[in-house]
Amino acid sequence: MKMKILIVSLFAAGFLSGCGKNFQTTAPLSSAPVSVTPAPQVSGQTVVSNKILQDIANGLLQQSNGVLPSGLTPSQIQSLILSASSALHAGGLANNQNVHSLLPTLIQGLTQGLGNLQLGGTNSQNAALLAMIGKLVLGSALHLNGVGLTAELVQLVTQSLFQNLPAAGVSNGDLSQVAGAIMNGLIGHLGQQAGLQGLPNTLLSSLLQSLTSGATLGIGQLNLANLGTTLISDILHQMGVGSANGISGLVDSNGSSQLVQSLITAIVNGAQSGLVQGIGNQPNLGLDIKQLLGNLISGQHAGVSASPMPAAQQQVAAAFLQFLLSRI
Repeated sequence: MKMKILIVSLFAAGFLSGCGKNFQTTAPLSSAPVSVTPAPQVSGQTVVSNKILQDIANGLLQQSNGVLPSGLTPSQIQSLILSASSALHAGGLANNQNVHSLLPTLIQGLTQGLGNLQLGGTNSQNAALLAMIGKLVLGSALHLNGVGLTAELVQLVTQSLFQNLPAAGVSNGDLSQVAGAIMNGLIGHLGQQAGLQGLPNTLLSSLLQSLTSGATLGIGQLNLANLGTTLISDILHQMGVGSANGISGLVDSNGSSQLVQSLITAIVNGAQSGLVQGIGNQPNLGLDIKQLLGNLISGQHAGVSASPMPAAQQQVAAAFLQFLLSRI
């Protein structure tokens, strides 16, 4: 499918200098009294799924009170872990040592468990909890031997998370707001991880592109015929708003115009890729990919105007987004 939009990848290579200093690091998790029953040992090593599930349990126990008024109780957390463990066993993946193979099923189990809990939180609380699960999964996977923060891993996690939003109990009417808020949270988390690991800033552009590609691929795997064109358009718009809020935390008053354009470009390129692969393969739905991409860019434009991004960078971002809209 040919599209007029420019893929402005030239910014990604050399204009992200100075971005890393804006990232914040997070303290490592301490131990918490939530245990995961070990699976059988494989080659003398702790089974990968056990390690990830234990990290998620510890993280939820320590951090969920920042999302929900009273946090998640140990029994609720154990219920989530059991749901994920059951999904892995049902899929024959409990002893699988390949992170990329087991993560989609693990996330599916966690989101289904969350839906079964029926916590009844607000959209912002539900989105923050889902984003937290995504962050904890990424964080645990990163600490396993041989696994780094790669574009493939980021896309895999975000795609799995977004395609399972209904399983997590997110209703159709709430999908837009929740998807936008998750984008905001995950983009900020990527910035933190990039700074924590001292990754080259050029890699951040690739990671943002993969995050957005994964998110749009995940949306493409929902029951789109049931959602309808209007709701799908609104989901893309709110994802644009959320992504603009997310990158606002990666730009300070000293950020160059090229930096702002690079971050925006990565997100737009990722959205285009995900839409073409996910929705473009379903021509019977009658969805216009160019229009959906325009919805995301217009959402970014609205998000930039309302974000805490410095005024000078807001002007650059708004002008660049208007340019991209004109090229669709």
